Amino acid sequence: MFNSGQASWGQLNTISGFLGQIGGWDIKDNQMAHIVSMWEDANSYHYFMNNMHDEIYQNIPQSPSIQHIEEGTFAISLPFPEVKETADYFTDSSCIRIEQFLFNRLQKFHFTQVLLPGMLSAGNVGRTLFGESYKQENLFLTVTGWDSLEKDECYPENRFPELFQAADIHTYADLAEGFSFVVEKNWIVRKTSTC
Repeated sequence: MFNSGQASWGQLNTISGFLGQIGGWDIKDNQMAHIVSMWEDANSYHYFMNNMHDEIYQNIPQSPSIQHIEEGTFAISLPFPEVKETADYFTDSSCIRIEQFLFNRLQKFHFTQVLLPGMLSAGNVGRTLFGESYKQENLFLTVTGWDSLEKDECYPENRFPELFQAADIHTYADLAEGFSFVVEKNWIVRKTSTC
């Protein structure tokens, strides 16, 4: 029921500010689903949540299958990728790893001002997005995509992606939470081109 309902969210693609959405079932718990949705800015997201989300949700036969929902919103703290690149990020990944890190203020400054710019300029980030929580201070998110399910990085628990190992990030932050999921292709929603 949830799977068929999630495939019905395609109408998101025409909503102003929407960039893309991807999701799938947790690798360790097949009763848990993860959804990652990206918006151009916080105003677009909040307008959708306050004015459109409930109407779409009520018209999709999905709610009886949902026992519990947890939501987090994060601001991308680096220059946002172009819309085309964002859409490619969503559709080109077969497996997604989501990790949340807790920093103290000094650690966060060093990570965002020194480590991340260095990794970006060296071209080492691959298909990874970084964001800071709107709700919890010093909570940082990474969403990393891989082309192949066979790659080892997607599966292990409490293991930092290779780009973080190279930057020795484990000395700067604690892994607060981590999830991996296999992408369900019929859950992917891409922004409709206006060209």
